[in-house]
Amino acid sequence: NSFNYSLGLNPRAVLDPFKSKGVKKFLTRINGQSSLQLFRKAMADGTVQFNPFDNQLGDSTLISLTSVWINSLAFNRFSSRWGFDISNARNLSKVLLTYGLESRAQKEWSIRSRLNFAKRYTAELIGKSGNTNLATGNEKFDNRNYDVQQYSLEPKISYTKGASFRVTGGYRYGHKENRLGESELLNSHALNTDIKYNLLQNASVQGKFTYNTIRFDYPTNTTVSYIMLDGLQPGKNLLWSLDLTKRLGRNLEMNIQYEGRKPGDKNVIHIGRASLRAIL
Repeated sequence: NSFNYSLGLNPRAVLDPFKSKGVKKFLTRINGQSSLQLFRKAMADGTVQFNPFDNQLGDSTLISLTSVWINSLAFNRFSSRWGFDISNARNLSKVLLTYGLESRAQKEWSIRSRLNFAKRYTAELIGKSGNTNLATGNEKFDNRNYDVQQYSLEPKISYTKGASFRVTGGYRYGHKENRLGESELLNSHALNTDIKYNLLQNASVQGKFTYNTIRFDYPTNTTVSYIMLDGLQPGKNLLWSLDLTKRLGRNLEMNIQYEGRKPGDKNVIHIGRASLRAIL
């Protein structure tokens, strides 16, 4: 069975933000969103399971379980000067594999604040905290289990010139710690920049560059190391990309993407993509 809901809260739709005062004025600045996707599959036992929240199903009958729950609350979203939003995401999956049940869970809290000053400049501060874990029911695969606690802080500043040019620069500090196994510890410092330029009305170019230094004094060929490193390597990591979008006539759009990375002391990796889309 499956269960889905999506709920939106927007007092601004029924209250005039320009005429309201006091509590009503405060409510017009609030915007909330909540959504849940729940899917459960189990072996038939002769009964019909109408309740998607029923947790009495034993592991011997469960085939798969997926749950995605996302909530966010924004304040002053429609203001051109300042605002902030808080969000929470909880993802859970449980699946029956050949070696037994395997469950994965990810929980994250994030807060984003912004401040516009001097018309063309925007300062942002993004903070995240949460944990990711993997658990298997078979003792022979205990070496794959992990429980990674993590948090990060990222200040950014952007300069925008009309609708044609935008450049963003930022710094990100990340910390991750595994509370199982070898208690692996990771610290990262990343400098990144993002430039986007719109050519007339039918083309745009966007380029990104990231310099990330990672300290991780543990083996890199394990499951938990891949999760903590995000596919990168200890030491200095360089990542860059270039994206070109061009409108060809009225109904065709061409997109060319190039991505490159230099992870640690490994060789440079190049990836290119091209696509043509018809807009009907």
